[in-house]
Amino acid sequence: MDVFDPAFVPGTGTPKPNGLTPRKLFPLIRRPCAEHKVVGIEVVELLPYLDPTYRSALMANRCIREMLTGPAMHKKRMRAPHYLNPFTSGAD
Repeated sequence: MDVFDPAFVPGTGTPKPNGLTPRKLFPLIRRPCAEHKVVGIEVVELLPYLDPTYRSALMANRCIREMLTGPAMHKKRMRAPHYLNPFTSGAD
């Protein structure tokens, strides 16, 4: 979690400025999980008691969901790097 910019995840053990935004990091999480068989995931450096806004825990939740979306995409053979659901994106 410490790869995020502290503006998005203030509840981390080692906050460093100029980290990644969620928009950049979520595809980086999802793509390797979609292209390869993943056997385990781990979320570290989360200290929710340092964040009174609960944003850090919500970002950790979203990271886990992105990691779980990857194997589902692998199973359905969706390996596009920036996959968008056609029902929600308005395409086709």
